[in-house]
Amino acid sequence: TYTLADAFKILENANNFGNPLEVSLAQTITDILADIHHEYLFYEGLTKVYDSVVTAPKVMDALSIRKLCAQKFVDLYENVPVIVSGMENLPEKGNHIFILNHLKNHPYNTLPNNFQLTLDSHFVSSMILYKTYNDPGIRVVRVSTGAEYGHQNYYDRLGHIYVYTNESEKVEMTKEEKKMVRENFYKEAAGFLEQGMGLILSPEGTSVETHESPVAFKAGAFNLALNIDPEPYIVPIAVANFDKRMTHNCLSVVIKKPFLMSEQIKDKNNKEELFSWLKSYRLTYRSYVEEAIEQSKTYRKTSF
Repeated sequence: TYTLADAFKILENANNFGNPLEVSLAQTITDILADIHHEYLFYEGLTKVYDSVVTAPKVMDALSIRKLCAQKFVDLYENVPVIVSGMENLPEKGNHIFILNHLKNHPYNTLPNNFQLTLDSHFVSSMILYKTYNDPGIRVVRVSTGAEYGHQNYYDRLGHIYVYTNESEKVEMTKEEKKMVRENFYKEAAGFLEQGMGLILSPEGTSVETHESPVAFKAGAFNLALNIDPEPYIVPIAVANFDKRMTHNCLSVVIKKPFLMSEQIKDKNNKEELFSWLKSYRLTYRSYVEEAIEQSKTYRKTSF
């Protein structure tokens, strides 16, 4: 991954300055490597997105950096095969909770500092929220471990909401401390919604591959909706193939109709009712992911 730039530069030089045999050979190799070249350009675009965020002027506020990031991802995603359906299901305003099944990144797209830009959540932020509402929304991201400097630097500049997950550094908290953290999260999230921004999060709290997705849902996103007034809609977005390399791949996204949690749960304080609903809804969501998988198969082009 890191030396492809050198390889394509050599081919370019051979094509421009070589003798006739070298030019012919360089052109043949370039044609053979067309898909690899497009994939390399996508990877190079990811590095530029990261650099633009972490090197943004200190005077830039978080919202401006989020919009800068979103625009760069729009430019990046418009050059790869993508199918999106259900845009008509988006609410008129963007201040709602947008949930998605979170997919692993392919190791190929790991940046030189060992950081991975989450492709699916950035897609929702840029290609759906930013293009629809002119605002990329606020993401709920995990607290990084001590060694993940790239992760921390990137999300600090974007000003997203941090939460602890199983993939974060282990922190021991009492019940009272956990309650305080949860209440502060509700307050912070509600504040962004009141400002007209959308919240983007994954109910799973982890990432898996498309064929496994989604795994069990945690209650956080849904409890959040039940505890905010006015109650926001839950907007389900199913994604597929973001865990695969970009060669011979089609990214697929399905947006389903939004709903209110208060219409699903009679008593928001009844944990058993909520957990029972979560199990059932996870199976429903799996059907959305399967729909996204089938949708991707309708893309007939075999290369970029």
